[in-house]
Amino acid sequence: MPAMHATTLPEGIASGDVSSDRATLWTRSLELGDVTFRVYIDTGDGLQQVAVAKAEVKNPNRPVKVTFDGLDPGTDYVYRVSDAAGSIAYGSFSTAHDTGHNGLTFGVTGDWRGDAAPYAAISNMDEAGLEFMVFLGDTVYADVPSPAGPATTDIPGLRGKYQEVYGERAGVNFWADVKAEVPVFAMIDDHEVFDNFAGGAGAGTEDRTPETSGFVNDTDAYENGLQVFQEYHPIEDRFYGETGDPATAGERDLYRSQTYGQDAAIFVIDQRSFRDAQIDPVDLSGDAAQDAAEIEAFLDASFDPGRTLLGAAQLDQLKADLVAAEDDGVTWKFIHTPEPIQDLGDYANDPWSGYQAERTELLQFIEDEDISNVVFVAADIHGTFVNNITYTTEPGGPQIATDMWEITTGSVGFWPGAGLTAIGLGLFDGQISLRETLQYLRLPVAPDPDDAINDRDDFLTAFYNDTFLIPQGLDPLGLDDNLAAADGLIDATLLQRDYVSAHTVGWTEFDIDAQTQDLTLTTYGIAEYTPLAPLVAPRLVARAEPEIVSQFVVSPDLDFV
Repeated sequence: MPAMHATTLPEGIASGDVSSDRATLWTRSLELGDVTFRVYIDTGDGLQQVAVAKAEVKNPNRPVKVTFDGLDPGTDYVYRVSDAAGSIAYGSFSTAHDTGHNGLTFGVTGDWRGDAAPYAAISNMDEAGLEFMVFLGDTVYADVPSPAGPATTDIPGLRGKYQEVYGERAGVNFWADVKAEVPVFAMIDDHEVFDNFAGGAGAGTEDRTPETSGFVNDTDAYENGLQVFQEYHPIEDRFYGETGDPATAGERDLYRSQTYGQDAAIFVIDQRSFRDAQIDPVDLSGDAAQDAAEIEAFLDASFDPGRTLLGAAQLDQLKADLVAAEDDGVTWKFIHTPEPIQDLGDYANDPWSGYQAERTELLQFIEDEDISNVVFVAADIHGTFVNNITYTTEPGGPQIATDMWEITTGSVGFWPGAGLTAIGLGLFDGQISLRETLQYLRLPVAPDPDDAINDRDDFLTAFYNDTFLIPQGLDPLGLDDNLAAADGLIDATLLQRDYVSAHTVGWTEFDIDAQTQDLTLTTYGIAEYTPLAPLVAPRLVARAEPEIVSQFVVSPDLDFV
C-alpha cells in the first residue's frame, strides 16, 4: 500500500525501531496542528484500528513521531497518517517474530549526498519484500555544499540537507516509496556532523569547533548534527544513564539490538560518538624507508589498548547481546558497523584498522565464546567488498583465521566510488603507473566471476590483493581463496557476478531461508554518475534500473543448535 505523496507531507511517512512489540512512526507536515497516527490490522474483513496517537506540529521544519507499544509479535500492520491540512498517507510494517525459523529478508545501504538525488539505485527496494532496512550512516553530507546550500553545522541548514535527500526530485521520491513500506534502523557515520570526527576526543583537539573543553560529542556541531539526525529518522530518542565513563554518560544512545525469532539477531553500532582521536594516517608517497617508518608507527599506535572505537559501555552491551543471541539458538548474528572491520591493508586510520587493539578484543571474544555465524556489514567506502575476517594479536604478527566475514554495501548516491578513488590514490602514491591507470579506465564496468583482468572490478581486486593484502599476509578479496575457505570455516558459493563491485551505486539484500537457514546476499546497483548528471538530466538519472552486481550464498554452521 504505497504512500500518497501529499503536498503537506513532503518527505512521506516512515516507521522505525520496530521490535516484536514496539514501533515508531514518523512524518513531517508543513501544516501547523495535530498529526494523527492510526495503526490497524487486517482482519480479512477489513482494517481494524488497534492504536491511535497524536503529535503536534509546532514547526513545519521539524518532523513529528510517536511510539506505539503493546503490539503483537510476528504481525503485519497498516498505519495511516493524517495532518491538519487533511493530507493522508498509508504505510505498513511487520513486527519481529519472537520464536521459530520463519525466514527473514532485509536490506542495508548507506551514503547518499544531496547532489546525487534522485536515487534510482534504490528504486526497486520498496518491492523487495523487506522486513526492515538498515541505514549505515552518511545519511546526509552536511559538511559539503549541495543544491540545498553550503556546508553547515547549524540546525536550519541541517534540516534543509535532510529535506533535500528525503524530498522529491525530478517528479519522484524513491525514499518516500521505500520508507512507507519498510521499517528503518538508522545510524550515523561522520558526515552527519563533519568528516572523520571522533566524538570521544577532547574538544580542544578539534579545530573545526570553537569549544576547548569537554569532548567533541559535547560541542554544538555534534549536538546539532545528532538532534537533526534523530528528528529526520523514525527512531526512538534514547540516552545513556550514568555509565562511569564521562565520554558516554548522558549521551545519545544510538546502539540497537533486535532478534527475529531464531533466524537472526542484528546489532547496529555507533562508531563515531565515543571514539578516541584518530592516529596519524600513513603517507605512502615517500621513499621506502620513510614509508616503512610511518607504517611501523601506525601499527604500534593502532594496537594501543588504551584507545577505544566504541566506548566501554557500548562494547560491553554488544558482547552481552552476542552471547544472549547464541544462547537463545539464533542462527545468524549481523553486526552492522558503519566503518569496515575487514582489513584492506591500506593503513586507513578511520575504520577498525585504526583501532586494532579493540578490533582484536572483539574478534577474540567472539572466538573465545564460540559465537557462530557472525557477519559484519559495513558501508562508508562506497563499494561492495566481501572478505573473510582475520586478526593478529600484535603489530606485524601472523593472521589468525576465523569463520567471520564481512560485506560492505555500496553507496546510494556518491561519486567517485571506491574504484575510481582507490586507483586515483594508487596513481598519486606511485603504486600504479599512468599507463596502468589508462588501461583501467578503458575497461568496462561489468563484474564477472573470473580472475581475468577484463573489467574494472577485476583490475581493482588485483590491485588490492597484490599491493596491500597478500604482501601483508592478509587474505585476498572474496570468500574462495583464503584461510577460512582452506580450513572449511566458511561455506560460500558465488552465484552471480563477483565479490567486488566498486563502480556502481546501490544496496544489498539479505535473505535467510526458513528451512535451510542459508543466507543469500544480493547486491543491486546502477552505474555510478557524477554530480553533474542530476543537474543536466535528472529524469534520465531517475529512470536507471538496478540490476544484480553481486550475489552469493553462505551456509551456516548449525552445530550449535
